Amino acid sequence: MKVNSLANSFEHILESARLACTYVEGLSKKDFLQDKKLSKR
Repeated sequence: MKVNSLANSFEHILESARLACTYVEGLSKKDFLQDKKLSKR
């Protein structure tokens, strides 16, 4: 894999992780598990 491609992939992963954190910010584990939009039940 080219260095530039690896860097782009890493940036994408970081951005996705940051967005995921904002989606659950302020939610308790209980609330998260009860929210059908956020859990895989």
